[in-house]
Amino acid sequence: MSDLNRPEFTCHMPFNNLELLDTGAIACCGAFFERDFFTKHADPGDAAAMWNNDWYQALRASMLDGTYRYCTDRCPEYVKIRNRESTMTRETAGHRIKHCIETGQGTLPMGPRWIALSNDRSCNLCCRSCRADKINDARDVHDRRYDQAVALLEKYGKDLECLAFSSTGEPFFSRYYLRLMREYLCREKLPIANIHIGTNGTLLDAKMWESLKCKDMVHLICVSIDAATKETYEKVRGPNWDRLMDNLAFIKSLHESKVVPYFQIRMVVQALNWREMEQFAYLASTFLAHPVYQLVYPWGTLTDADMIYYKEHPDYEEFMTHLRAFDKKFHWVEAYYRQLL
Repeated sequence: MSDLNRPEFTCHMPFNNLELLDTGAIACCGAFFERDFFTKHADPGDAAAMWNNDWYQALRASMLDGTYRYCTDRCPEYVKIRNRESTMTRETAGHRIKHCIETGQGTLPMGPRWIALSNDRSCNLCCRSCRADKINDARDVHDRRYDQAVALLEKYGKDLECLAFSSTGEPFFSRYYLRLMREYLCREKLPIANIHIGTNGTLLDAKMWESLKCKDMVHLICVSIDAATKETYEKVRGPNWDRLMDNLAFIKSLHESKVVPYFQIRMVVQALNWREMEQFAYLASTFLAHPVYQLVYPWGTLTDADMIYYKEHPDYEEFMTHLRAFDKKFHWVEAYYRQLL
């Protein structure tokens, strides 16, 4: 194994994180891995056994030997690692990495600190950056996913620090996610875990909130909006702007009263909305929310004309000029575009 003082040792994710994806694959981050990752690394086995399967062991080994052979430049953390802009000392490495160094093995006796449930794409919206049609899986599919998640949490829940959902669907529309939040999740099951919720916000009103058994565990709510104006929102997400504004005001009240400590709103930057990036930051401030920006990914529902950050895009140079000025002015925002700068 390599020396931890090398600057390559900066990535904790495969040693701490486990994410279930709807394809059956597993990941440890935003899945900024090699092409065909989402089907190549499918694991049909027991969810509780995924944490130390062959793929996870190989991924950990690639971090420890400094090759990062599964990672790509889409990942801002990998870009920092490649450019030697991040360092890690033996003291800050974390006991999971130290365990793998000391044993020479990629298996871990302790479970993940962070689990993300992203294995249900069911949603009440049909956003053009995500899907071509509405998705609502059959009840038996939801039941299987629920059983899988419960098995995973029964094994690792006692030591889990964060449970997140969802990066691929709408938690307040999914039968499976709602069943977890209304029936299973509680302090007895997850004694130290915080819950992070990613949502489109259109269903999260006071009635929905009161129906949750786990509401005292919710630490962060992040609402994906992708627009700063009603006109643009209707182009990228649909006709729910007024309801969304009411629900954002409700979430703001939860945040103001410290019921929910962290509140974010997210913009997926694309050709239709990049000129509203600054306006979006001001919209966030009206709801006491922290703005988050990330680049749109070509899931297959968009064309190259939507990928404003492609160098071949006719507005690329204008976008990059705008992005540099924006980032200088709003350097404090959470941004997953800085690898472009």
